[in-house]
Amino acid sequence: MAKKQRLQCFAHTLQLVVGDGLKDTKAACPSLSKLSKLSSLLHTSTTFKDIFDGEFGEHRGIPAAVSTRWNSTLRQVKAVLHCDQQKLCAVLEKATHKELSFTPREWNLLKELLDILKPFGEATDWTQGEKVITISAVVPSVLSLNYHLEKLKPQVRFLSGLVRGLQASLKKRFLGIFINVKMAQSEEGITAPFSDTVYLKAAALDPAFCLLWIEPHVLVNRDIKAEVAQRVKDLILQDAAETEQPVPAEEELEDMPSESWQCLLLVLQWSEFSAMVASFCVPIVRK
Repeated sequence: MAKKQRLQCFAHTLQLVVGDGLKDTKAACPSLSKLSKLSSLLHTSTTFKDIFDGEFGEHRGIPAAVSTRWNSTLRQVKAVLHCDQQKLCAVLEKATHKELSFTPREWNLLKELLDILKPFGEATDWTQGEKVITISAVVPSVLSLNYHLEKLKPQVRFLSGLVRGLQASLKKRFLGIFINVKMAQSEEGITAPFSDTVYLKAAALDPAFCLLWIEPHVLVNRDIKAEVAQRVKDLILQDAAETEQPVPAEEELEDMPSESWQCLLLVLQWSEFSAMVASFCVPIVRK
């Protein structure tokens, strides 16, 4: 009988990561404070709402923030950036709230904040779905987010502290994943969070991911990537070997593999084939 195990909540842990990053990012505070006041004004003042709707339309608004959901702030940033900055300043001045106008620097900072946090919002929305299998997305999502932050490091102008804070928290709260793909070292006697290999196996057995996440997002040399891929396959086959199989009928051939073994081998072969195809297709697409 398969043993029961309790796994950590990915969406909640991801929310903690973003919270860690935002908490230590003072540069964004003035812009986010103005944005929060602007949203509150839009939901409490009918006079201001009429002026705002007259300029931008009734269907253009800024959602209220939810203190327990960081992505509500992301939605606010998206909404305000959909407005024309100069028109928004004119609306605020007309409504005698000029103090809430965004300077060019604050506006560009919000754009950068959106670029940094958008993938985190997409990962959160995806893994909170009720009609999709989410455990298989954990490893690809975490490694993809780390790659995203690594790429942003030389590009950011205002929020380099946020990028560093997010990456540090991501590696700390999902340490087990980074250890399992040989991007971090384990510490003796300490069980790292998300260290259960079920996350690796789930990703490999999902046709949407297979082993395609290893090549672009496991940031180690090619030989170690090959070791990681082989280990994932070995883990899956080991589980299959330890699973009780039905006793075959006498007329069946003794050397014929069970259906479960056949399925697993097909999945692994498909993973290898998909990875091979991707290695040829990705460079072509990028061109």
